[in-house]
Amino acid sequence: MVAIDDVKKMMYDFYKINNIPYIESHANFVYYSMNTYKGDFAKELENRKILCSGINEEKGKWYRVTIGTENEMKQYMKAVSEIISK
Repeated sequence: MVAIDDVKKMMYDFYKINNIPYIESHANFVYYSMNTYKGDFAKELENRKILCSGINEEKGKWYRVTIGTENEMKQYMKAVSEIISK
């Protein structure tokens, strides 16, 4: 089983590669910004059976994703990749 810190590092690397701003966390979730995505990002994830909570900040659209298992997060990253490549 992969430790949560290893899964978070995998997520951070994914965000860096895709130029997605994020805030490192000591908890079991990560905040990230999809400010440059013009569509309804939460709806796009929901269409792929992935739930996230969105937070409208003064400086953009931020989302929170709870860290799951390695496989769950790989599914999440695949979905995000599909959405941002449209």
